[in-house]
Amino acid sequence: MTKMFMTKEADNSTSHTVIGESIKIEGTFSGSGDVTVKGEIVGSLKTSHNVVVEATAKIEADVEARDISVAGEIKGNVVCHGQLTVQATAKIFGDITTDIISVETGAVLKGQCTTGTGSNAAGTTTEHVR
Repeated sequence: MTKMFMTKEADNSTSHTVIGESIKIEGTFSGSGDVTVKGEIVGSLKTSHNVVVEATAKIEADVEARDISVAGEIKGNVVCHGQLTVQATAKIFGDITTDIISVETGAVLKGQCTTGTGSNAAGTTTEHVR
């Protein structure tokens, strides 16, 4: 497995949850560890750490996390307190609020995107992404 996010110090107290391809979760999913989604979530997903949305994932939920990497599909608003990485296979249908965004060619974004929301931001830029 490729490590998506690097940290300066290892934090052994952080848990990692994997939602497998055959799993469907309905309701509110919240926690404080890293989350990798390969299956399906309907409701909401919030963590104070990182979220990885694999290409097989289908999320119908608002997603909030520190850093987020998306290769699958999200139908809902995305709030990222760090860096949002949108891979070529990703589809996001909803508004995005993030400090930093990286979008690969081929990704589908439908909604409003607000960047530069971090404490170091000089200002906020709003773009309509299609």
